[in-house]
Amino acid sequence: MPSSAAIRLQIETTLANRVPAALTLKIKQAPELFATRIVEVDAVLDGGIPRGCITEVAGAASTGKTSFGLSAIAAITQSGAACAWVDVSDTLSPESAAAAGVELKRLLWLRTSSERKQKLTEYPSDDEGEHQEQIQKALASFDKLLSLMLDSPRGKADPSMVYQLTEYVCDRLEPDNQIVSEYLSRLIAFFMQTTLYSSARQQAADAILIWAAQLSASPSDSDYAAKYARRRLLAVEARTSGTEPAIDPLSGFSRILAPGCDFGKLWSDIGSVVTIQEEIRQYQRTPMAERNRSSFSYLGQYSELFEPLSNGRSHYRILAQYSDVCPICSLSLPTADAMKLREHGIVRHLSHLLLCEEY
Repeated sequence: MPSSAAIRLQIETTLANRVPAALTLKIKQAPELFATRIVEVDAVLDGGIPRGCITEVAGAASTGKTSFGLSAIAAITQSGAACAWVDVSDTLSPESAAAAGVELKRLLWLRTSSERKQKLTEYPSDDEGEHQEQIQKALASFDKLLSLMLDSPRGKADPSMVYQLTEYVCDRLEPDNQIVSEYLSRLIAFFMQTTLYSSARQQAADAILIWAAQLSASPSDSDYAAKYARRRLLAVEARTSGTEPAIDPLSGFSRILAPGCDFGKLWSDIGSVVTIQEEIRQYQRTPMAERNRSSFSYLGQYSELFEPLSNGRSHYRILAQYSDVCPICSLSLPTADAMKLREHGIVRHLSHLLLCEEY
């Protein structure tokens, strides 16, 4: 019987790609801090405000909220970092910000006033070009900020915060479908590479369902949409059955990408399909003598998976984790084959099959 240490090592090795050191107690690292350059405030905050987090500044009128915020933003942007200012009261003056030392090219200014939104979306005909240009500049700035957050070292950017900020921008600026779809696609890829806590996992599930909903709008793509969503839901360890998730139809994402979508039907389809990765796992659990081609809708198309071994050697290799290097011949897979293995879970390489069970 294997020792507890051996079992622990096996579990951590199996989960290494998804949950590094799964059974090892982690000491949460203190976030990097940005000094506000107000000595008394920095002393109270133990050095400044945390990077990669949302910091809310609240207080009565004329208590210095804006002065404090501008001092902090000036220090941050002058250090070369980018940041966002959520202007709840819609009172920020760019001129005052610049005078305080803020590098405006590194600042994303998000204005929440409904009056401002109306001015940006219901354009007077003579100013339409100017307002469109302002929106495009704002989206370009946000795209840079999003890239900084998504490309930051693992654990630096809070997944929930990144999702909320991206949805907020989509809600306020209402970019076209292609831009919103790209944002969601990038968020989903980010979620799949990140260890998620419960609220972020739900947001990841919402992003996956909304992205899949735009595909399911075409009847010919509904099956692919369900399989796409199921695989990614499994990858982020979100549920794929039970009560239909409550997707807000008025959110920035769903309002633009999936207006009027029947999420109930999509959810039902997700529960009824099987991904090829699930089939691969079922194939491995089934004893060789009991493997029946008719029981596998995907794998049944490959006869060599059900043939006796040739000279004691199998015709295939199953990878627990994706790799673009063939474990049999040690050669790098051609780009097209690597993409097929990553997305579809199976590819024929030279004289054998490669299968990947990773979601």
